[in-house]
Amino acid sequence: MKAINGIRSYLLDDELKITILKNKIDILNYKDIGHFDNDKVIVKHSTGNIIVKGKNLVVSKLMSDEILITGDYSTIEFRWCMKNYLKFLISSKVLVKVSGNNVNRFIKRLKNNNIDLIGVSCIEDSLAYIKIYVKDLEKLIDLKTIYELEIIKYYGWSKLKNNIFDKISDYNFEIQDDYYRMFIIPNPEDIDGIVNILKNIFGIHEIVVAYMSEIVNEEDILKCSLEVMKNEEFKTFKVVTNRSDKKFPIKSMDMNNIVGGHILKNIECSVDVHNPDVYLNIEIRSNAVYYYTKGVPGLGGYPVSTLGRGLLMLSGGIDSPVAGYMTIKRGVELYYLYFESRPHTSIEARNKVIDLARKLEKYNSNGKLMVVNFTKIQETIYKNLDTTYLITIMRRMMYRIAERVAKKNKCLAIVNGESVGQVASQTLSSIVAVNDVTNYPILRPLCSFDKLDIIEISKRIDTYETSILPYEDCCTVFVPKHPVINPNLKYIYEEEAKIDFEPLLKEAVDTIEVVDLKEVRSEYL
Repeated sequence: MKAINGIRSYLLDDELKITILKNKIDILNYKDIGHFDNDKVIVKHSTGNIIVKGKNLVVSKLMSDEILITGDYSTIEFRWCMKNYLKFLISSKVLVKVSGNNVNRFIKRLKNNNIDLIGVSCIEDSLAYIKIYVKDLEKLIDLKTIYELEIIKYYGWSKLKNNIFDKISDYNFEIQDDYYRMFIIPNPEDIDGIVNILKNIFGIHEIVVAYMSEIVNEEDILKCSLEVMKNEEFKTFKVVTNRSDKKFPIKSMDMNNIVGGHILKNIECSVDVHNPDVYLNIEIRSNAVYYYTKGVPGLGGYPVSTLGRGLLMLSGGIDSPVAGYMTIKRGVELYYLYFESRPHTSIEARNKVIDLARKLEKYNSNGKLMVVNFTKIQETIYKNLDTTYLITIMRRMMYRIAERVAKKNKCLAIVNGESVGQVASQTLSSIVAVNDVTNYPILRPLCSFDKLDIIEISKRIDTYETSILPYEDCCTVFVPKHPVINPNLKYIYEEEAKIDFEPLLKEAVDTIEVVDLKEVRSEYL
């Protein structure tokens, strides 16, 4: 910073230029105006914030990247931004080897400290293998004392990393692995966009925006802690320090007191260790210190595709998209199968299903939609067989097709949105009759859900408004007045024996149309 001819002119980071005259401040190459009133103006830049305080302040835009602040300013403060990181905890599982005297005592200690033990295998008194959630790993490390821990296997770590790369590929970023967490180093202006995507990726427990400083000493920790807290709105706070570098000379509890005291001296606030407005988290490493306050909850669940692939029977209704979402949450990658009966069903009905599949792709990974021409099969059943059994026999045909498609596409299970007792085709008797055609695994995530519960989830995942669009699918165009609710299997066999369905089933499978959800948008069909 230097004075030129009595005018103070500052060039910061080779980009942001601030020129200060009497009652005037000229700022060039700014990013955005974060706050503006008569008493305070906050001007944002990638390197930090310029905060101007005073009276009767007025902001004038001179050019697209230049503003002029006039008025009686009293203070001008530049707050440097520390390097931004996105830190998130993984919600999948980890296998840990524990060794030391009397490991059973250690395992009992873990239970007493509310660590969820998914699996425990004690080999001998001094050796055990435990499976826990990754989110509990930090607590496990803190409790280990005299015991030795060795990470044997992370479940889904590489899958999650690949899913993240795929979802945020439009941004510039770097990913760093860190024991039981991951760090994303993005451009500062991309943080909000990336966080909004990470919130919809299964396998993440929590996301926080962290600030990193490579200076690891008490003086810098106090300085950086204060800078972080100046950007928060709060009346009460609590400091939580974690020293992963035990060589750092000040213990965690002592650091909490030192930092807390420094904040109290410089900001009008108070400490509340039970229910603070803001937690200031400080993680001290050997080569850097990380600072963060509030976290954003992740979706939890398991990383998509860690448990294989399933085939979702996707209709245009409310239930099947929710069933798909619940299945994806358990780490199952989904392909979608849609049955249409043109011309009895419309192009709008197909577009509706494509839109639903695209909404599920926000959570899924590389799914594809397969459209079955079901017209001939449906018309044959309607014209030749007992119409009270129309829905039952139609669904049996759907499952025969779904099994063949699932095997062809290496799907390990068929998924649907059935809820027990919700409609005539979903009584236990009907489910038994439909399941009779296949020994393939059928997943029904919504089997015990009330309709209102399903609607609530559909609204949360943004499929409800699309699902209620008034376009009929093949399950509603030929609904009989009095569908059977307790179908008789022997009678079904007799009815189906009247028609040779095999050529029709083969044709339906052979003529499936595949929709690329990344390329095709419904408005173009």
